Amino acid sequence: MPDELVTRVCRFLLDERGFVRATVLDGAVMTLDDAKEALAATERVALGRRRPVLVDLRKIKGETREARQYFVGEHAARISARVALLVESPVSRVVGNFFLRLNVQRTPTELFTSEEAAIAWLGEHG
Repeated sequence: MPDELVTRVCRFLLDERGFVRATVLDGAVMTLDDAKEALAATERVALGRRRPVLVDLRKIKGETREARQYFVGEHAARISARVALLVESPVSRVVGNFFLRLNVQRTPTELFTSEEAAIAWLGEHG
């Protein structure tokens, strides 16, 4: 198992505290294929266990509707115990809010501007 997996648009690590950290690469636009690859990478990094996930969207440029729908589907719910979305830029806030408001969440999901608060939330509920 590698310490880190990198896809076309995201880097994945298993944090020592037990959650998966997914960091979207600078300027990435997440497509359906990217979403499928991201969930496969999350599952691999999580060592096949259902774990909390911290998704750092601070540098994302965009996400397709199909990608958003895939991220709230059954596959995602099977591998993600809960999801903290970390946002900062106006674009990442829009992506995060679209994700939360326009999709039915099968997994508890929250939006954060503080990494510390996101990690605390994952730990409290993970």
